[in-house]
Amino acid sequence: MNENQGEEVSINLMAPVVAGRSAAGVELGMHKAEFSELFVDAKHWNQATQIQEAIGETASWLHVVYDNVVGDDRITEDYYYSYGAVRLAFDAAGTLVMIVLAEGYQGTLFDEIRIGDRLDRVLNHADLHYDDVDELHHASIAEGEIGLSIYAEESPLFNLPDQKISRIFVHDDFL
Repeated sequence: MNENQGEEVSINLMAPVVAGRSAAGVELGMHKAEFSELFVDAKHWNQATQIQEAIGETASWLHVVYDNVVGDDRITEDYYYSYGAVRLAFDAAGTLVMIVLAEGYQGTLFDEIRIGDRLDRVLNHADLHYDDVDELHHASIAEGEIGLSIYAEESPLFNLPDQKISRIFVHDDFL
């Protein structure tokens, strides 16, 4: 059972980022129905508009449904908030499986790291492995991956040591 059940769900752009668990004041595993009050006035993406343009023009919620989900991609719909500062990704069962944070999000990872900070600061807390297929830096500790991936440059950190964090992905183990 989710800690937030029975409480009104809200988005907090200052909430801490907890790898593999939560960000923006919400937790992975929550059901879309728990967000119904937040999503009631969501703008639906018109596919005639470029998705990035629509996100950049939407201060509140933008709802995006993916009709042709194939293969290992289990995300069937996204809700973007505050010009894309927060993206909530849901699977076909309506379960929150990923939270993506971008410019505009002010919460901290490991109590000190924010969007726009140097990627190498993460190394004080976890190891990073660059995946050139996902184009993401995946974080791990001795026990294994921790449900945290970071987008900076599309290059390993040792090739470009001055990379800045542009997106943080909090997820379960599916990435």
